Amino acid sequence: MRDKFDPEEMYTMVCVNDKPYLYCDLRIDKDSISEGLYAYECADFNGTGRICRINKDILVDFYCTIIGKEPLPTDANGNYWPKLDREYDYERNKYLDSIIDLDDYDILMEKYDEDVYPEDDEFYFMGSEVTMQRYLEEYEDIKDSLPEKSPSEVEMDK
Repeated sequence: MRDKFDPEEMYTMVCVNDKPYLYCDLRIDKDSISEGLYAYECADFNGTGRICRINKDILVDFYCTIIGKEPLPTDANGNYWPKLDREYDYERNKYLDSIIDLDDYDILMEKYDEDVYPEDDEFYFMGSEVTMQRYLEEYEDIKDSLPEKSPSEVEMDK
């Protein structure tokens, strides 16, 4: 079952491929989205909440729906593969492999993610919430205000 898109609701903005999109953690009925907008579903990587694949329809590992004014450059199968921070994945897995006592797993993971979790290069939360109307009215200003690099890359340059 899919929910109808409500343009009056507040949505969190995310950046994908250097463009702003609206984020919704539900499956949205594509017929309820205004003409001229693009809706995609996102799959996360093994339940981590890290977006690894974007397509019109995701059956397995659904994480969220994103809606925006511009299409994503997809491959022949309709997939867009956001670039992930592989160094982070390597360090996180190395850390997880060192955990012996599974009772401490959740506590340690929460602390590890708070201390180390980077922003993905091509999919990150922007932190602000807007309605669809405001998103459409201010789209160019929002797009122009995006950093040329993702937040993690900006931090690494300092």
